[in-house]
Amino acid sequence: MSSKPAGGDRAPKKQKVQEEAAAAPAPSGELNESEKKLETLQESLDKLEQDAAEEIIAIQKKYNSKKKPIYEERAKAIAAIPGFWTKAITNHQLLNSVLTEKDTDVFKYLESLDVADFEDIKLGFRIELRFKSNPYFKNPVLFKEFRYTDDGEFESVTPSSIEWKEGQDLTIQNVDDDEQQESFFSFWFDPRNEDTEVAEMIKEIFASPSKYYHNLVPFVEEQSGSELDDDEEESEEGEEDQEDNE
Repeated sequence: MSSKPAGGDRAPKKQKVQEEAAAAPAPSGELNESEKKLETLQESLDKLEQDAAEEIIAIQKKYNSKKKPIYEERAKAIAAIPGFWTKAITNHQLLNSVLTEKDTDVFKYLESLDVADFEDIKLGFRIELRFKSNPYFKNPVLFKEFRYTDDGEFESVTPSSIEWKEGQDLTIQNVDDDEQQESFFSFWFDPRNEDTEVAEMIKEIFASPSKYYHNLVPFVEEQSGSELDDDEEESEEGEEDQEDNE
C-alpha cells in the first residue's frame, strides 16, 4: 500500500486555484463599457431620487400652509371642550405608561398642543405645550425642538428650561424610594435626552386628537425586550421544527 504525504490531496486544488487566479483579468483603473453604463444609470437613478425628495418637501410645505388655518380653528374648538387634552393624552396607552400621577395632574392644565415643522421642514420640528396658570411651574409654554442635518440625520434637541414653583419640582425624586417612576417632565425635558419615541407619540395625538379623546385607537400592548426575544426564539424554533418535518 502506497502512502501519501500529509496534505497531498490538497496540492491539486491549490494549483487549480492559482491557475484560475492567474487567468482572471488583472484589475485596472479603467471601467469597461458595461461598468460605465452601470455607473451612468445609477447616477440617473440617484438624481431622480433627489428630485423626488425635493418635490415631496415642496408638496409638504404647500399643504402645511393649507393646514395651518384649519389647525387654528381646530384649536379654538378644542379649547371649548374641558379636559380635552388631558383625556386625549391619557388615552394614548404608550404615552400614558410613562406618566406619573403628578404628570397627569399637570396635564390637566394643558390648554393647547402644537407640532410645527421648521421653515425648512427637513431640518426638524418643534413641539409646543401651552399651559394655563398652575401650581407646578411658571412657564406658560414648554417646548422641545428636534433638529436634523440636511442629510436627514438626527442632530440635536433643545428643550425648555422649566421654572418650577417652590416645593413643586417633579424632577426631584425621593432617594429612599427606588421604585418611584421618573417624571415625564424630568426625562423628556432633559437636554441630554435625544430619544424621539415620545415625540412620535405626541405627534400621533396631534394628528388625530379626537380619535384619542374618544378612545377610538385600537389597544396596542407594548412588549418588553425580553418578551420580544422570547417571541423571536419561539418563531425560530417553529421554523426549525417545520424544516425537520419536511
